[in-house]
Amino acid sequence: MYTKGEWELINPMNDEWIVKAHDGLIAVVSRNSLITSMTNKANAHLIAAAPELYRACKRVEQMLMYPSALSSEAKQYETEDLRKALSKADGGK
Repeated sequence: MYTKGEWELINPMNDEWIVKAHDGLIAVVSRNSLITSMTNKANAHLIAAAPELYRACKRVEQMLMYPSALSSEAKQYETEDLRKALSKADGGK
């Protein structure tokens, strides 16, 4: 079980990223001597995208298990949804 809904990424300071949901804090990603600022940012984006990635993976799993159950339009929609989740994880919106 995880916190439902979209997770938001906030950058209050250069080396600190906050991931929060509608009902509270999910994670704080802050810089330490072993991790670069760019790596922190990438980690924070990946954490913030987790709910969308999870939902997209579950739907793709269903597409793979039952390939004939969806129309080509539905498959295209699910593929685009997966691409959006991956883009968010990569730092896009």
